[in-house]
Amino acid sequence: MHERMVLILKESVVRINEKVVVHFIKTDKFKSNVIAAFLLTELNRENITKNALIPAVLRRGTATLNTMKDISIKMDDLYGALFDVSTDKIGDKQAIQLYTSVINNKFALNGEDLMSEALNFMHEVIYNPYLENGVFCEEYVKGEKETLREIIKGKIIQNKSNLKRPISMILAMLSIILLLSSSRFCFVL
Repeated sequence: MHERMVLILKESVVRINEKVVVHFIKTDKFKSNVIAAFLLTELNRENITKNALIPAVLRRGTATLNTMKDISIKMDDLYGALFDVSTDKIGDKQAIQLYTSVINNKFALNGEDLMSEALNFMHEVIYNPYLENGVFCEEYVKGEKETLREIIKGKIIQNKSNLKRPISMILAMLSIILLLSSSRFCFVL
């Protein structure tokens, strides 16, 4: 016999402004809290590569935590909190996703407000990224372009023998590689 656990969650929704909606789902059933931010953009050829690079560059550093090492130390200070980013397709939109997981405050040894610290960290990642002269750090952008290029090349090689893959998809991947190779690609905030 299998036992089934039924979990009832209550969601609260707070509209910050026209474009920002915060959803709170509270439960005491778990030992950790997850904070996720989804930034939705139009899914089109002009933005797809930039949207894949933005979260990767944001993951590299903030105004006060300039490097991934600094972010790692911060996560360790939050009892081994996790932080990651990704992109995904949701309908006709592309979602830039940023998320962190931190233990519930009631498990903090010294009564720290870990949830507030995690929220402040997420705010800094989104609103105060690491910039040099008002733009994303060139070293970080170049590094993430190369990583994305290698991922795409790996997928092309992996699927090369799969003749069921439409040629248009392979051409699209190649065009992204060419765009990444372009020296004209930059972020300006």
